[in-house]
Amino acid sequence: MELQISNLTREQFQSTIDKINRDASSIVSLTLQWKQVENHYTSIGNSIDKRSKQLHSIEQTIKQRLGELKLREEKLSIEQFATKQRLEDLERREKEFELMRRSGTSQKEIDRMQRFMEELEAAKLGFEEGLRKLDLQKRKCC
Repeated sequence: MELQISNLTREQFQSTIDKINRDASSIVSLTLQWKQVENHYTSIGNSIDKRSKQLHSIEQTIKQRLGELKLREEKLSIEQFATKQRLEDLERREKEFELMRRSGTSQKEIDRMQRFMEELEAAKLGFEEGLRKLDLQKRKCC
């Protein structure tokens, strides 16, 4: 009887050891699978972080360039306004000299005014050309 109990105990012990070995193998397999999944998600997280930093850098560059473009547009608007003001002033002066010329001033005075009007006309053309260039730059800019 003792031999039977001993054999039965040995068989149960062997069965328990076999079960532990099977379970240990499953645990090792599960641990390896978990490590692979963890590595995969860590890699994905790193990729997302890297792309996020790249997008943030691009966003900052765009904001900086937008600011530069706004400043440039403001400068162009100011230059355009100043050029228009100068053009209006030249046109007003041109009309004044034309009135003086018609009012019967001396030939010497008329010649002097004529030269001045020619200079004025050249300046007017220069301002108009500058205004056209500013308009063209403004269109290109914005």
